[in-house]
Order: sequence, then structure tokens, then C-alpha cells
Amino acid sequence: MMSQVLPEALQHPDPAVRLDALTEFLASHSEEETIPVAAHFLQDPDPGIREAAAEHLIAIGTEAAARAIAPLIQHNELPVRNLAGEVLVRIGRPAVPALLPYVDTDNADARKFAIDVLAQLPATDVVDHIAAHLDDPDPNVRLAAIDALAALGATKYAPVLRERYQFYPAERPHILAALGAFRDMQSLPLIEAALNDPDPVVQYAAAEALSRYPLPEVLHLLLQQLEQATPEARPLILHNLIEAYEAASEPLPPLPEKLRPYLLEMLQEPDLNFKKAAVRGLRHLLDVPTMEAMLEHAGQHDELDLALFEAISTHPEAFACVARCAETGRMSLDTAAGFAIALLTHGCLGDLQLPQAAQFLQAHFESLDAETKMAAITLGLQLQHPAFLGLVQQGLQDPDPAIRHYTDDALCTARRSSAYQP
Repeated sequence: MMSQVLPEALQHPDPAVRLDALTEFLASHSEEETIPVAAHFLQDPDPGIREAAAEHLIAIGTEAAARAIAPLIQHNELPVRNLAGEVLVRIGRPAVPALLPYVDTDNADARKFAIDVLAQLPATDVVDHIAAHLDDPDPNVRLAAIDALAALGATKYAPVLRERYQFYPAERPHILAALGAFRDMQSLPLIEAALNDPDPVVQYAAAEALSRYPLPEVLHLLLQQLEQATPEARPLILHNLIEAYEAASEPLPPLPEKLRPYLLEMLQEPDLNFKKAAVRGLRHLLDVPTMEAMLEHAGQHDELDLALFEAISTHPEAFACVARCAETGRMSLDTAAGFAIALLTHGCLGDLQLPQAAQFLQAHFESLDAETKMAAITLGLQLQHPAFLGLVQQGLQDPDPAIRHYTDDALCTARRSSAYQP
């Protein structure tokens, strides 16, 4: 790879010495000289040296740099192959011609890897080269080619993929994903038929493919599949149904009432994405009992809490539901107080509800954690509403000296920066 004579320090056993030597070499030599050296050091055992080499090659960003890196996709160590692929993706378009020879190499793993990387590049002009490997002798390369055609939007290959669907059962999930990505109208009958395939993996792939089509008809098909699904399969189908519903053109039909228990059940799933999809679905079916059932799941994850807040925040009974859930133990006090503070901060409560929210925070102030107490005090000072004066007084008298000091400092700041009148 390298023909020039390199400084001895580049071979030093101490990675710090090697890194200093590499940094100096890369800074003081021409691109022609540094490219092979940097490509070589993508294999170094030290992560700092690998990163320095990678950033240098990315900064150069030429086809010459890409051609020096491309052989590493055949390296026998997976981390080196992965790093080479990441650098080629970041180089972008100049990496396409550098990778093409490896699409046809004798090494099946390298062929697959080259196609996988091309799928992440602006490589639409080489889709024919990739499609030639739909008949590759290696099954993993064939699947990589299908996935790459989908990623690159090679819609002209939809008829070819539909034909392959009949003869290559192992490829069916990948073909369905590609047809869904294409949103190919002529593929809809095939995808609809795949919903009833005996293989559940094919069924799920068909449901996901359908969710890519922004069509009202898709909702009907997914609802039919949901009714036939096992409890284990329901969350995935529901997730796809919500995706399709949100992608459908206006005007949207209302979500069927029969989805409510399925979506509430989906909130029990351990997968965060399923939980958030359930919340997104339930916001179209929102009533007081549903909100309270949803709020039972608050406090588990920040992302879920944000989704729950966005779902309920505009409902006029949102605060009442939060307060009731806290009083009945369906929601922790700290979490409920956090929701109440967020509703106040975002101006979601009317004038009549402000005293109720203040009373709620005061009633439970002693039980809140320090962070929530400070947030409540800050909000009370910002609102400058008489109902929150008692909350500030509680902060000044709190048993925790940190809370007392925080309240005193916040109160002094408020007096200096505004017309706050306690």
C-alpha cells in the first residue's frame, strides 16, 4: 500500500507517539503522499489514530482517497471493514467508482459489503450494475442487491422484483420492503395477497410495505389484518397502521373505536417505539378515561412522557386527569407535578384552572423531589399570579436549605428583573 519511507515513530509501540507522528506527517506532506498512509492507519489498534486517519481522508474527499480505502472492505476484521464503509459513506459521491470493482469481486462478503455501502451513497446511476447481482450465486448478495435497489429508489425494477416474488420465497420480505419503498401502484395486489401468507415474517413485511402507501384503502386492509392477527403480532400491525394513518391524505376517516383497547394494550409493550405509536393512535380517540389510562404509563421514559404530554396537552380536562391520577396513585407525584408544570409553562390552562394547579402543587410540595420543587418555584415566580404566592413561601420555609437558598436567590432575581410584587 505504501512505497515511501516513513518516520520510525509511526511504528512506535506507544500509541501517543504514533498519533503525534501521524498528525505531523499528515500536516506536512502532500495529499498524494498522505492518502495511502492514512488509509493504512485505518487499521491501527488505537481508536484515536484510526479517527485521525479517517478525518484526514474525509477532508480530502477525492476518488483517490476512496480508492485507497476501498480494499479495506475485504479486511478480515469486522471493525476495520465497518470503519472503511463509514469513511466511504462520508466521502460521498467520489466513493461510488472506487467501490464498483468490489461489486464484482470473487469474495461474496466483499460483494455484499460494497453493495451495502453503495446503497447509502448517491449511486442511482449504478443501479443496473447492482441489479445484475439479483442473480448472484450468493443469497446474501442477492438480498443486499434488493435492499440497495429499494434504498436508491430504482422503481424501474419493480416488475422484476414482482416476478422474483413468485419464485424465491426467501427473498419475499425484502422484495415487499422494496415495493413498499417504491410505492408502486401495480404492486398493491401482490402486497395485499401477502397479508395472508402463511409465513408471519412475510405478513409483517407486507403490513409494513402497505404503511408506506398514503392511501385510505391501505387503512382498510391493515384493519382487516389486525382482526386476524395473534396478540403477539398485533403491536407491529398497529404500528404500521398508525404510520399509514398519519401518512394518508386529508380528509382522514376517524380511527375506529375498536382500536382503543388494542392501543391501550400496546402501551404495555416493552418496546418504546410501540408505546409511542400507541400514544399517537390514542390521541385520535381521546377522552377522559383514555387519558387517565395513558397517564398510568408516565414517568417511564422521557420520550414517552413527551409523547403523552403532546397527546393530552390541548384537551380541556388534561390537568384534572393528571391531578386525579396523582391522587389515586396511578401516577407518581413527581411525574404528575412535572406534567402540571409543563401544562402551565405552555399556557395550556385557562384562568380558572391556574388556582387549581397552584393548589395541587402546594398540597404536594413537601413530597416532591428537589428538582421538581425548584421547577415549581421558578414557574410560580414567572407567572406572577397571586395563586402561586403560597408556593414561593413554601420554598422559603422548606426543610432543605438548598431549596430555601434557591427560592431566596430566585426571588431576589425576580425582584431585580421585573415588577414582581410578592
